[in-house]
Amino acid sequence: PVRGLPNWQIRLITAFRVGTMASRVRRDASERLSILLGGDQRLRPFRIFVEELGKAWPDPFTVNPPCCAQLSFDEALMLETASLALSGKQDAFHAKLTDMLPLSVRRNLWHISRRLLTDFLKAAH
Repeated sequence: PVRGLPNWQIRLITAFRVGTMASRVRRDASERLSILLGGDQRLRPFRIFVEELGKAWPDPFTVNPPCCAQLSFDEALMLETASLALSGKQDAFHAKLTDMLPLSVRRNLWHISRRLLTDFLKAAH
């Protein structure tokens, strides 16, 4: 369930969901995303993260609506790998995604995740 997650993960998954839903209906969610992410300077890194994640994922990434109390499998995996990236656990990050993604893609996601999440977590506190 979403409500049992750490605050930074709730904000990240909510931003992910809001951004995805806004994109589907061709609306600009920048203001809401800025609030969730802790400032306008995090919009571009967040969008890069989402774009790269979407390109890397072998199947369409399943995103639940913002009001849904449960995580999709893809959302849960994204948050798990995000936590590993934030903690600097590169080997565990790669191990979690090794069956899904080639090494070059995992390396790219690792670096993008580290940049976004390190800065994002600073803003969340």
